[in-house]
Amino acid sequence: MPSQLEWLTQYLGRQHVEHVYESGRANAMSTQWLAHYGYRVTSYETNPVVDVDAKLLEQYGATVSLIHSDGMLMVQRVQNSFACGERIAVLLDGPKGSRALMLAKRLQPFVALVAIHDMDVKQPSRKRCDNMGAVYSQDFDESPEGMELNAGWWEGTYSSPLEYSRVCTMALIRGEQWR
Repeated sequence: MPSQLEWLTQYLGRQHVEHVYESGRANAMSTQWLAHYGYRVTSYETNPVVDVDAKLLEQYGATVSLIHSDGMLMVQRVQNSFACGERIAVLLDGPKGSRALMLAKRLQPFVALVAIHDMDVKQPSRKRCDNMGAVYSQDFDESPEGMELNAGWWEGTYSSPLEYSRVCTMALIRGEQWR
């Protein structure tokens, strides 16, 4: 959802992040958004869309690294980037729920922040996310600016943009490299 990516981009800038690791690329909206704003993106996807990946590589070249693999396997690469002094963030759009939180916890020592997409307010793992000190995109999603950015994104799947923002809200958890 565009408002969530705008919200995330603001935090990335404040934290001087250089490199974003992403798990769950699918149609690559977030990959493209992040690369467009100058972030290096290493993106994991178990079922990549070949045409989408080809367009990303053509448009952004060396800015993006597309890995055909499960994002749960990114921990070693993140540790290596951290050891090289990079400012890192992670965006999890797969796995979901408790698996995403488990991965976030493993990554926290090495990153400025971990963003988890689709942290539904009714999800059982939401309480654990709260306990990790998460903040959520929902307020920005429902602001006039957020609603304008999201015009049309919810149609056909949800009854209203407010329902969409509550189900698909993004959680942001501070990593140990937060400044």
